[in-house]
Amino acid sequence: MRNHSSGLARSILFLIIMLFVNVPATADSDCLEFVGRWPFGYPGAVAVVGDHAFFGSGFALVTVDVSQTEPQVVGTLDVGGVIWHMEAVGDSLFVGVLGSTLTTPASSSIRLFNVANPEAPAELPVSGLEGYVTAFTSSGDRLAVSFRDPGYQGPSALKLFDITSPESPEELGSMEISGHDIELEDTRLFLATRGLVVMDISDPQQITELGHFSFPSSPFGFDESMGGIHVRGDYVYGTTTWGSLVVIDVSDPESPSIVGTMVDDAHWGFIDVTSSGDYIVVGAYSERLRVVDVSDPTEPVALGSVAGAGGMGSIVASGDRVYGTDWNSGFHVVAISDPFFPFEIGHIPTPEPGRAIAAIGTQVYTVNSSGLRVFDLADPEHPTEVGFWSSACYLEDIGTVGDLVYLLSWRNCDEDPSTMSIIDVSEPSTPVRIGKVELPLGAQDSHASSGRHVFVTNTLGLIAVDVSDPARPEQVGFLATEGRASDVVIHEHYAFVADGSEGVAVININDPSRLLLVGEWHGSDRVFSLLVIDDLLLVSTGDNGNDAFFLDISNPEQPTEIDRMELGVGHMQLAGNRAYSFSRQRIEVVDLSWPLSPELLESYRLFGQVQGGVVVDSMIAVTEHRVGLEVFRGCHLIADFSHQAEGDTVHFQDTTVGTPDSWLWNFGDGFSSTEQNPSHTFEGRCGYPVVSLTVSNLHGHHTTTARVTIGNGHCDDQNVALD
Repeated sequence: MRNHSSGLARSILFLIIMLFVNVPATADSDCLEFVGRWPFGYPGAVAVVGDHAFFGSGFALVTVDVSQTEPQVVGTLDVGGVIWHMEAVGDSLFVGVLGSTLTTPASSSIRLFNVANPEAPAELPVSGLEGYVTAFTSSGDRLAVSFRDPGYQGPSALKLFDITSPESPEELGSMEISGHDIELEDTRLFLATRGLVVMDISDPQQITELGHFSFPSSPFGFDESMGGIHVRGDYVYGTTTWGSLVVIDVSDPESPSIVGTMVDDAHWGFIDVTSSGDYIVVGAYSERLRVVDVSDPTEPVALGSVAGAGGMGSIVASGDRVYGTDWNSGFHVVAISDPFFPFEIGHIPTPEPGRAIAAIGTQVYTVNSSGLRVFDLADPEHPTEVGFWSSACYLEDIGTVGDLVYLLSWRNCDEDPSTMSIIDVSEPSTPVRIGKVELPLGAQDSHASSGRHVFVTNTLGLIAVDVSDPARPEQVGFLATEGRASDVVIHEHYAFVADGSEGVAVININDPSRLLLVGEWHGSDRVFSLLVIDDLLLVSTGDNGNDAFFLDISNPEQPTEIDRMELGVGHMQLAGNRAYSFSRQRIEVVDLSWPLSPELLESYRLFGQVQGGVVVDSMIAVTEHRVGLEVFRGCHLIADFSHQAEGDTVHFQDTTVGTPDSWLWNFGDGFSSTEQNPSHTFEGRCGYPVVSLTVSNLHGHHTTTARVTIGNGHCDDQNVALD
């Protein structure tokens, strides 16, 4: 029988010893090197050059041949950031790129691409456009750009450039003002702000404001402002933050005024606006797009529309076609030759970023509302999609056992509400569902496996599913918990459940058909996620894992808090003695060589919100809300050593986690060694010298330090310590 009290005593004694003799490992390590990405994700801006359209998908610039009836993708280029706007000037494409994992995440810049060969756009160096860009547009040989100081400390600026030579824009003039959309004419410039500003640019060196229109202030504090704008003659057509299409008469630029409005009859509102022939075209949240007759600008009349809720957020017209991207579904081509009956010609779907992620070998699996995607990371610099399994359900979580993948669906699923699906991925290119089981009340977002059973959290508690026959999984047990169960980990014969504001529930799973609540831990914050390390349970609390602490679970039925730390962690993956935490826009790397003295080695900021992360061999794969999949080389070298003293001679043993190929010992007395397991004599010395070990290999290095005892620790005061 296990002695639980002695286990707790050992843990506390261990903590005391570590606090006394352990010098924490230094943060001297090469961690999280960016390796590669599968860059496709939510669609962004769109532009058209001749027979080719260009649009953003995640971090990719996608080239589409639109000369044929069905649009065809003919090229892709990873640009390292989200494309939010594009302007075509001849064979040049000015591209607004928002951030990257390799630069400041909030940065926004204009980059230049030559698209003379549209299937292989080539980036060109461009000067003069540095700064945080909020909007830009082109007309002829001029480019107007709105800049804003990212810290709101310096002045904003509207600048006008001559782009006769696109690679060397020449600044013509500027004005201290900024906005979020621009339209450019020969002598006038229109800027969307909280209203509309009209400017005279007949002398670019002396840009002056002619007039402006502002929406009246709202008594509720939510003031309306302009969204996208488009100019036709003496009228500016714009969308607003309250979802209307407004027509502003600018024939008298000193007194622009609204003369017409149109409200989305579905009350969802409009997004972007452009024109084709005699008509205005708007992207509408309730439809793909809508054609509007503005022959009388004071009375805009909706004509035809294309079904598809979600709306095209970026649209451009060319001839009798409109090209646009829908945030939910991808790139669309719509014919509007008959404005009463516009119809979709073609569609190129874009993948949604994965919500959850798992791995088997070098195969990585992600899930979202469209299904299961399979990626091969054998060449981590170039991740490739190798398989897909379509689902009509919103998939919440994923786990793996052998060649099987377990998928949890929870919501937006008429076909299979609240199910666990079991997918055979022995052939990654053709995943096949071989079994499913309906779950009560909807699976939440976590599950863990133990032998022939999988344990799933839902909104009310823990569900046990027998998967010994994958073709016929069966629910065999359920236990309601006091709170809202959201995460579960297995340790020995117990399931530890993150139970929201009720803390941690301990459930005996010896008999999955009779789940028994045998212990609880209650705290003041909501429990976010759990991780087991030997007889310790690392608990993250707060809405996103803002705080963390350890519970001693050597007696699982009486978990006891033993240490709380200043360490914000989210969902974590353990690799050796190192944990990778995925939360918000960061990957946190935590050294758990001494679990009760964890050290934050690195906090790596990503571009977008992390959706999920997994350790794949020596790599870390993450999914983000705007990007498909990114791969980093992990921090798998964890320096560690043991020692044994014989008088004043100490024998050192390298116990590093990982595979180093070089060692550097510093004995703290002016001597060093490059052997893996050296012995060293501290001549005439005693006490507790500080020794360091640095281990290295091709992928990085890590250093740890610790005190060693020589001379049995009995020393005169003048001989103690070699710090």
